[in-house]
Amino acid sequence: MNKCCFIGNLVKDIDLQTSKGGKSYLNNSIAVSRKGGDGSDFFNITAFGKTAEVISKYFTKGSRIGI
Repeated sequence: MNKCCFIGNLVKDIDLQTSKGGKSYLNNSIAVSRKGGDGSDFFNITAFGKTAEVISKYFTKGSRIGI
């Protein structure tokens, strides 16, 4: 199994949503700086349940986060 760890900044404000089944989730993106300062890469992220609720409570646009 592959494992990836990214540390970057949230690109947009958190939009916590609830599914029809009552589960919380969010979709966002993070910007990760390339080594050597040569631009950034953007990764889409999705969080579910308690993780999504914690992210929406403590993080905002531009916050540094590890995924």
